[in-house]
Amino acid sequence: MGNERCERVDNITNAALIGHRAVYNNPNTVKDEIFYYIYSILRSPEYRNLFASDLKKSLPCIPKVQNFYGFVEAGRKSTDLHLNHKKS
Repeated sequence: MGNERCERVDNITNAALIGHRAVYNNPNTVKDEIFYYIYSILRSPEYRNLFASDLKKSLPCIPKVQNFYGFVEAGRKSTDLHLNHKKS
């Protein structure tokens, strides 16, 4: 069991990558940044409250925001906390 290898699978499509690069006018945006952005949006209490009834019925719609990289950084920090949290 300890010798199992995990395979990384990007769940961000190339079309999403191209779209984000165009919307945010940055050809250097990478898929990991989009992942962190989406993670941050979905964890946002404001987003969850605003779209609570919609989220019960369908898949989430991810809005485009002015501060994309602020959400990327928040998602990166939140992911790090969740993945590296050590229980006492």
